[in-house]
Amino acid sequence: MPGLIGSTLLWLNTEPMSEPNKELETLSYLLRCPVTGQRLHIATPEEIRLLSEHKGDGFLVSEDGMLAYPVKGGIPDLLPTDGIAIGDC
Repeated sequence: MPGLIGSTLLWLNTEPMSEPNKELETLSYLLRCPVTGQRLHIATPEEIRLLSEHKGDGFLVSEDGMLAYPVKGGIPDLLPTDGIAIGDC
């Protein structure tokens, strides 16, 4: 299984985040917030606006919309310490 996820992440690295692709949508469905365990979704335009001061090619956001995780070079950064509290933006 790690090989599949690793190769998927490597492939995602070639795609711009401004145009979310099917693989990232599938991957975001499988990924969970490391803090809450909730599913993650690709940030909506409104969420991206709220996160504009933070660095990242895009963001994955928890179901409750409270935490976001940056995507850098097509790779989601899911370290709990790198989570961004959207309410603080």
